[in-house]
Amino acid sequence: MIVVPASVHKTAQALQDFSTIIWYLHVLALLVINTTKTPKSTFMISKFYKMLEILAGLLTPLAKR
Repeated sequence: MIVVPASVHKTAQALQDFSTIIWYLHVLALLVINTTKTPKSTFMISKFYKMLEILAGLLTPLAKR
């Protein structure tokens, strides 16, 4: 049996939680990007949409194709 210090366990748990959050954000961004048309209305909306495209393309580079 391997004994792991509590600080290492907490760090590993925090990394797992962070990766889970990033994964859920990625899936949500993919859903939004693939079900909506690209907006061309205002500067802020287009910047937000571009950020979503980047997040959606983190793990899968062909998000909108």
